[in-house]
Amino acid sequence: MFNWKFVSHYQLILYNSFWFLWLQLSKEKKTLDDRVAELSSHLAEEEERSKVAVKQKSKLEALVADLEERLRKEQEVETHW
Repeated sequence: MFNWKFVSHYQLILYNSFWFLWLQLSKEKKTLDDRVAELSSHLAEEEERSKVAVKQKSKLEALVADLEERLRKEQEVETHW
């Protein structure tokens, strides 16, 4: 067990200062950890949206290519008549 009788006033001030600083840093760490978790979740959502957008873009590009091909064939048929 620690004997507080031999602790000076300055040592107590120093101990309390370190304790207060440790408490503040612990709170800041928890806040930062919460923020990292929030941003990680947001990033996962954005990555999922990005995947969906890439799939939609691919589908639209395929549709445009198909329509252009149909138009080209249609124009070829019209020029032969």
